Amino acid sequence: MTPADTGPGGELDEGYRVETLASAVHAQLRRDIVAGLFRPGQKLLLREICARYGCGLAPVREALNRLTS
Repeated sequence: MTPADTGPGGELDEGYRVETLASAVHAQLRRDIVAGLFRPGQKLLLREICARYGCGLAPVREALNRLTS
């Protein structure tokens, strides 16, 4: 799949939604924060987040950047 295969908003021509790993981590991390799985003021350690969501550092960093904006 190439960027040309997707339409506006990352949707495929067939109507499927393309989600990056960073987007998936962002959504799950946001849900977990809202649900109270992390205490207010708790440090979010990158390696622990990577292990929790089963991904590498780059998607976690991107997800955290999105959450802070």
